[in-house]
Amino acid sequence: MKKLISLTILFFIAVSVNAQSEAETLEWLRTKQQTIRDVSSDVISRRTGKLTIDESAIKVSNAEFSTIILWSKVKDVTESLNDITIVSNDLVDGKNAFIRLNIEGGISAKYLKALRHMATLKGAKMVKDDLF
Repeated sequence: MKKLISLTILFFIAVSVNAQSEAETLEWLRTKQQTIRDVSSDVISRRTGKLTIDESAIKVSNAEFSTIILWSKVKDVTESLNDITIVSNDLVDGKNAFIRLNIEGGISAKYLKALRHMATLKGAKMVKDDLF
């Protein structure tokens, strides 16, 4: 019995050591931010927005407007072609607020995974892909 408990503890330690921390994920997202070609949101058109990623939220802003999605309010992160869309639980004019990133194709799958991971670490309850 002691061996079983010891093995279980060692397994959980190994899994937690390999998991990427919040700080590491944030640093990776910021480092790879240069691969993002264009950003837009529900209120900001392409080519006019500036992206900011920090420990509490992801934000797109220009001189007039901004869209801020708290990590804990992320509802879903999806990909289509080279666009990654981060959808919020918050509504704007009856529709979910969103931020869309146009990213280089080679890294978009990893960036999507990192965005999902960061949101999950911050407590987001996202839609499960395997629901149906």
